[in-house]
Amino acid sequence: MLLALSQLTSLSSDNYKLCCPVMKPKSLSTGTCQAPKDEISSCEDILRTPFFRVFLWLVASLTILGNSCVLVYRLCVERKPSTLGYNTFVTNLSASDLLMGIYLAIIGAADQVYKGRYLWEADSWQNSSYCSLAGFLCTVSSEVSALTICMVTLDRYLALAFPLANVHLTPKKAQCLVLVTWVVGVLFAGVPLLPPLSHWRFYAQTAVCVPLPITRADFPGRDYAFSVFILVNLALFVAIAVGQVLIYRSVKANSRKMVAAVSSRRNQDATIAKKLALVVITDFLCWFPIGVMGILSKVGVPIPGEVNVVATIFILPLNSALNPYLYTLPAVKKKLEQWKAKSHENKAGSAGFRLRSIDLPHRDVSSGSTQFESVCSDSSMSAGGAADVIKAQACLDKLRAWLETGRISRERVTEILSHFQTQ
Repeated sequence: MLLALSQLTSLSSDNYKLCCPVMKPKSLSTGTCQAPKDEISSCEDILRTPFFRVFLWLVASLTILGNSCVLVYRLCVERKPSTLGYNTFVTNLSASDLLMGIYLAIIGAADQVYKGRYLWEADSWQNSSYCSLAGFLCTVSSEVSALTICMVTLDRYLALAFPLANVHLTPKKAQCLVLVTWVVGVLFAGVPLLPPLSHWRFYAQTAVCVPLPITRADFPGRDYAFSVFILVNLALFVAIAVGQVLIYRSVKANSRKMVAAVSSRRNQDATIAKKLALVVITDFLCWFPIGVMGILSKVGVPIPGEVNVVATIFILPLNSALNPYLYTLPAVKKKLEQWKAKSHENKAGSAGFRLRSIDLPHRDVSSGSTQFESVCSDSSMSAGGAADVIKAQACLDKLRAWLETGRISRERVTEILSHFQTQ
């Protein structure tokens, strides 16, 4: 249309597409065609620079690979039953972060499909079901992750503040809370897709399908986006920050008040709390700047348009890529060390090292003394070689478990271990 206006010498527009070289007549130079620049997309591509493209695929790869490995490890490798709801929360967090990786992959794939011709396909892409799906997944991922970390913070605080009350969230309770987080996340993401609100075109506002309200640009559904992405997430992370402060104070105040029977349990809780703190810090650093910028733009403070691309491509998905490496890599490393130690024990057993126990005295060793004697009796150790080491290790594991749960005193453990001898 504009190409026929050969006498046109200046143009001002609120749509950057009208100033694309293929749209404007030759009479218009770069300086005489003025339109706001799209910080994310160009006339040719969804992602305007190769750097954006490379970074997006890098984060998408790390997110999908890391969280997929975590799910496989938690569901297939670490299969022993746990009395802690923490493991349920970690698995759930990994699943929600995986959705962020899928979102990034969809955006990257669309960039390749429309490469070199995005100008003509922009409306088709932004109004497509694929763009709506991508925005839906991103919103679900961010909300479920924030809610899950809030739940884990609550669980760790209860465990560390009241160690003798055994107020850990059980796996069954954790599963119920996980279900609630997914229902809430899906509701937040699905409301803009309801037929009565279809005129919002909520996920069609940008080429990356996420309408973050961090600039003064107005669009239908902006108030809803502000409520979900800014107010809800900011409130959750303020609660998480307060929880972390309370956890730190609890650990510091009670570190010298623990009895021997629960000291090991206490150390385990403190270790988990430290791992959680790393995850919380990265999530907080990702969402807190977005919340601050959203509030500033809401009250009329000018926010440069460039922050939109920084928030959408660099800040928003980064914590989903880092989380699995922060909270599961140490667990995998510990598991490998245990396997290595067990391998060394087996080698020692085959070389003739033998560890056995004599019959334990029939005194009360909590309610499970008979079970313990059956595990550690001479008859169960009589195979010799590596089998002796494995049986003895099982015996020691049983003692350790009872000590951690308070079913046996540290003094009684010392007395029992005094009966072990080597030949």
